[in-house]
Amino acid sequence: YEEEENTAEKQDKRTAELGVQKGKRLEDKKLQEQELEKKNQESAKEIKKLYLKETGLDINPSETDILKYNLWIEQQRKCLYTGKEIALSEFIGSANVYDIEHTVPRSRGGDDSQMNKTLCDACFNREVKKTKLPSELGCEHKNIMARIDQLGWNDEISKLEFIIRNKRGIIKNITFSSLTLGSIVFIPVFPTRTRA
Repeated sequence: YEEEENTAEKQDKRTAELGVQKGKRLEDKKLQEQELEKKNQESAKEIKKLYLKETGLDINPSETDILKYNLWIEQQRKCLYTGKEIALSEFIGSANVYDIEHTVPRSRGGDDSQMNKTLCDACFNREVKKTKLPSELGCEHKNIMARIDQLGWNDEISKLEFIIRNKRGIIKNITFSSLTLGSIVFIPVFPTRTRA
């Protein structure tokens, strides 16, 4: 009988610990959502100000406009694929010169997080990149990687590609984009994993 009480007590204690952990995760998530909302409100104000200055027109930015703006800022106002400078009026409102594109396409296991999105020249996205990974873009890949390297994103890209492939269980001696530093080339190789 004492063993049953101890077991029940341990289970109750573990259940309480799990409840506290879940509460902490919910609290953390709520704080993240509040921070994101604050950032988005600041972005919306900045979009209104810059758009009025650039075009002479007022705008109420949509959620898509805000996402595009945040990507634009992250990318230092350039298309990572073409290297072109991007004007705010080329992607805000009804302008369709630039798309939000998935670096690792959804059809190839990419997620829908902001980390997997870029603001990309619409023609390049629709006619050249399509469903390819940046590493599959032939001679353009070197130029793209140089622009990404300027932003310090190489490590993040490799991690994202690895996580996505690992989640899908398709890692089989895949090498990721090579990083060139001077005359040294680093090609990260991740462990082989096969489907069960």
